[in-house]
Amino acid sequence: MVMSARTSFESDARVENRMDSELVKGILRVMCRKGVYLTTTRAQKLLYLIERQCVMEHGQRALGLDYRYDRFGMYSPSLNRVLTNLDSERDGLQVKDIVSERGMGRVISCVRSDAREALPLEIEQATASVLAEFGFLNTPALIAVAKGTSPFVYAKKGEFLDWNLLLEERCPSDEVLSDEGRRRLERALKTSAHDGRPVFRGADEVMAYLFP
Repeated sequence: MVMSARTSFESDARVENRMDSELVKGILRVMCRKGVYLTTTRAQKLLYLIERQCVMEHGQRALGLDYRYDRFGMYSPSLNRVLTNLDSERDGLQVKDIVSERGMGRVISCVRSDAREALPLEIEQATASVLAEFGFLNTPALIAVAKGTSPFVYAKKGEFLDWNLLLEERCPSDEVLSDEGRRRLERALKTSAHDGRPVFRGADEVMAYLFP
């Protein structure tokens, strides 16, 4: 049985400086088992959005992933290391090369089905919220949406993202976006495609689906 040992947020700030690789793999296992299409590119964007959702809702990071401004938006070298070093027996996950209409890529999949993942409730809620809003966008739309959010919108190419900027601007129910950021977000939502995947009416339905 592959399970994360953490069941709640820790009160200290250690996640600000250190990645929680087991928590990252736990989130990936949940999404894979429930049929969320995960290429390595999509994983990069979705975990970024989950991290920022935790900051927006709880005022602290949960995953500790480092992200920088890269060619296709935000990119985490530490997440890439996790994906590169996955062990199918130990982690229950594998990465396979694929060829699609967009070219070469890598897709993440589960190699076995395990019991319910022991994730912190805050992480379950953040994951459900992100997937309800962004999880079933096609990849170009997902990239565009993620690039329209802070802290990415404040970074320059090659720079690592400063999460403190999001902490400073966060508010209870909405996100502060530049006018251009809002336009990119609107364009991305207009070009979304569900491709026959499950469609949910909100985060509560996604929560019940992911964590029954």
